[in-house]
This record gives sequence, structure tokens and C-alpha cells, in this order.
Amino acid sequence: MSESFKRLPKREPGSHPECLKNETFIGNYTAENFRNLGYKTKRVGNMPLDPYGNPINDPNLSPVFVETDEIKRIEWAYEGGD
Repeated sequence: MSESFKRLPKREPGSHPECLKNETFIGNYTAENFRNLGYKTKRVGNMPLDPYGNPINDPNLSPVFVETDEIKRIEWAYEGGD
């Protein structure tokens, strides 16, 4: 585990320190699950965290982020927006 992640202050549930300002953290995924996600702007991070910001020691998991605008567009289309 990276030393830099051990010293991170705990954050609000659902947040992630690798998440960029224009992104949403959508969870921790395996490589196969990541490939199956339909988001165009998805990207993988380095350190999976539990909902309270504690590192998860599982080499098969990685955090995944998606641009917030893409998520909003999909939600809008799903809700039947014009």
C-alpha cells in the first residue's frame, strides 16, 4: 500500500482523493467489470477505498471515475428529458 494513501484524512462517504473536480467516483471495479462499463469518459485510479476512505487491500480492484457531465446526460436521457 502506498505510504501517501495511509496519511490521507478520511473523507465523506462516496468521495475519493483521486477524483478530479469534474468527475464522480462510481465505485471499485475489477478489470473485467471496468471493460464492461458503457461510459465513454471512464478512467481507472490506483487505490481502491472503502466507503469510509480506508484502503482496500485487493489487487483485483481499482477505483473508477466518470466525468460528471456524462453521468448527468445519461440520467437526463433516462428520465425522458428533451
